[in-house]
Amino acid sequence: PGSGIQAAGAAGMEAAMEAGQKRKAPSATLRSEYEIASKLKPFYTGGRVSVSRSKKLAACACGEEVNIVCLATGRVVTTIPGDSALVTSVCISEDATVVFIASRSLQCSQWDLETQTCTRRFKGHKAPVLHMSLDSQGLYLCTAGSDNQVKVWDVQEGYLTHSFKGHEGVVLFSVFHPHPKKCQLYTCGDDTAVRVWDLRTKKCLRVLKAHLSTVTCLSVSPCGKFLLSCAQDSMAHVWSVDTFAKVSSIPLNEVTNSAVFLATREMASSSNREDEEDAGAGKPSNYFVTVGQSGKVRFWNPRKFKCEYEFSVDDTCEKEGGCLDFAVVGSTTVLCTTLDCRILTYELSEDVESFSNNLDERRPESFWRGLVAGGDQLVGNNEQITDLCFLGPKHLVIATNSQYIRVYDAETFACLSSCSGHTDIVLALQACEVSEGRFLIASGGKDNSVLLWDSTLSQDAALVGRAEGHFSAVECLAFSGRAEGRPANYICSGDGDGFLKLWDLSWFSGARARPESPARAMSTLSTTAGHEKDVNTVAFSPDGAYVCSGSQDKTAKLWSVPSLATVRTFRGHGRGVWSVAFSPVDQVLCTASGDKTLRLWSLKDGACLRSFQGHTSSVLKCCYVSYGVQVVSAGADGLVKVWNVSNAECANTFDQHEDKVWALTACDQGETLATGSGDGEVFVWRDHTDQKALDRRREEAELIKKKQRISDAVYRGSYSKAFRLALDLKYPGQLHRIITQAVKAGGEGEFWEEVVQDLSDDEIKECLRYVSDWNTNSRLYLCSQLLMHNIFSRIHPDRLGKIPGLSDVWDGLTAYSQRHAKRIDTLVRQTYMLDYALYK
Repeated sequence: PGSGIQAAGAAGMEAAMEAGQKRKAPSATLRSEYEIASKLKPFYTGGRVSVSRSKKLAACACGEEVNIVCLATGRVVTTIPGDSALVTSVCISEDATVVFIASRSLQCSQWDLETQTCTRRFKGHKAPVLHMSLDSQGLYLCTAGSDNQVKVWDVQEGYLTHSFKGHEGVVLFSVFHPHPKKCQLYTCGDDTAVRVWDLRTKKCLRVLKAHLSTVTCLSVSPCGKFLLSCAQDSMAHVWSVDTFAKVSSIPLNEVTNSAVFLATREMASSSNREDEEDAGAGKPSNYFVTVGQSGKVRFWNPRKFKCEYEFSVDDTCEKEGGCLDFAVVGSTTVLCTTLDCRILTYELSEDVESFSNNLDERRPESFWRGLVAGGDQLVGNNEQITDLCFLGPKHLVIATNSQYIRVYDAETFACLSSCSGHTDIVLALQACEVSEGRFLIASGGKDNSVLLWDSTLSQDAALVGRAEGHFSAVECLAFSGRAEGRPANYICSGDGDGFLKLWDLSWFSGARARPESPARAMSTLSTTAGHEKDVNTVAFSPDGAYVCSGSQDKTAKLWSVPSLATVRTFRGHGRGVWSVAFSPVDQVLCTASGDKTLRLWSLKDGACLRSFQGHTSSVLKCCYVSYGVQVVSAGADGLVKVWNVSNAECANTFDQHEDKVWALTACDQGETLATGSGDGEVFVWRDHTDQKALDRRREEAELIKKKQRISDAVYRGSYSKAFRLALDLKYPGQLHRIITQAVKAGGEGEFWEEVVQDLSDDEIKECLRYVSDWNTNSRLYLCSQLLMHNIFSRIHPDRLGKIPGLSDVWDGLTAYSQRHAKRIDTLVRQTYMLDYALYK
């Protein structure tokens, strides 16, 4: 830009500063205490999920651990530690009391969920176990391994009952016959065969061959008469359990990962009678459901050999590989897991039993459209959080290292919706409130584009705008005027080539766009090659007249809007600038840098006013809270710090994250914070400064009352009560004075009897620690010897021997007691010389 433009920008800057000096900050309480109100942590990293239908709990593998998740609330109930090897299979019992875990260490373990203890470990395969299943009564466990073997174990006694060999490849799936008297086991694998094993004779009854590719799943009909097998050859075959003949073949037209007869556990148990005749004239009498690579859930009628209904999970499922598994959780609840580590639960409008049994009934299209409702989803693994921001105080929009952005409930972290539009990883997010309950969301990513979404929270976000023009990844975004709650007029974006672009938003209206409407192509107002390296961050001033950018070239620059003319350059950081934030009340700019510091800059002359030092690694994010009197920062050291602007002192540090904190956002002037890290964890923090201050005042008042009660008890001569109060407060000095006064007052026997007989094991250990400290001082040792003598003489040695942690106290007591005894013995001997001299 020319010098004339710079001069005009500087003059405008001075006028804005004079107007800004009149703004006064509202009275703000300094915040120093935050607590985690809710958290989103990876709980499912892939593999089949085992479900307890009666308890509606799911056992999920998460790396080396297993998490037990409540499907109703989405919260992790229990976490079972692993054995330092990745979990390959997990199986939970129907009553949710026992869970079995297999890992790559070739070890299987059995855990009691009530006590959260490992009750048994066993190693039965020479290669990892890929699938485990329990029989209908929970008495036997089947393990299918990649060593081509199938083994059955007695759950209660813990020994091996069967070992089956015969598969010519990896065994991928196993299922017991639901009728306990049938005593049959069915297995399949990548040898394209289904094998039927007799548990009584311990032999293979039949090898069922019809598939041309790997058989992925098996399911037994509720009546127990039919076996369903599906494979990667896109075919489903129905077999007769009695004759082992193939009843029918159904082309599925997709690679199927899971197929399940639509039946509840109650249906299977009530219809499993050996003398029952199948009501379907030689064909299954229940629908079966398949899921696969298409990302669709399909309901099949085995009598009509056709799919009667299908619905897509969402747009992201098919792109990420489709669905992995399907299960019936309750009478009206079904569950679907996807290959991108999500668990989705759906509610059926009709009971499974009444709906699934009527295969011959012709149902209208309206029935099928209203059959499935809900679609609540739990995201098991976000891998890495790249950015996040609040949509009001109760919702978060989060970007991960994927091409999707998702909206979450900030309390339960249930995923409310997913936005699919980018073709590469999303790196930056910003949100602007348009009206109550309605937000504009801007996202930028590695596909060099900026997308604009219209979200009402109650509906899926609609893509309303698309900005294309960058030639490298869009790494940062900002809305103009969003700090004031006004409708944004511009979006500023920065890319990896050092360019800044200003996009026009004047075309956006308050009318809600139709979902089928095409996204508007956004126009560029200004473009500038602002930096020599990547632009990491941009932020608008509160009045929207200026925008500041921070770059890897170690500088931050102030630009006028909408011309993007340079107003001022801030130099001084030793490394790249990762984040910038304008003060809402002062003409001050805060920058966070890779040189481990934050700096405050004067917008008037560009001088560095203050430097904040305390992080041990790069500071990646910063934002103002408490009406501009405090700054919150987050860094690559995993720390979140709260700073007081007036004196550059750190008010508090929080170290809950274990990885780099890439994302930080604040809501309601810092009443709520949200942070996201490189390990996929998101924490929502609530300010508890006032509550903790109130708690401290209450504790101080209670402490004063207890001190007064001690003084009153000593004044009244109730030394045993005073001793107890001083011991509860852990005041050893007060305790010593009480013992001294009790001894001087006389009546030691009654005092020691009342004091010692009521001591608990922890209090005994605490008293002996005081004794050990007093014993090192020649002025205090008499009280220590008195207390030690009464404890040892009035408490049985067997009880003392069972108190943990006393071994560290014995050595100190013995050494100093011997010294005191030797000193007293020397004094006694010296009295003999005095007696002799007086006698002579």
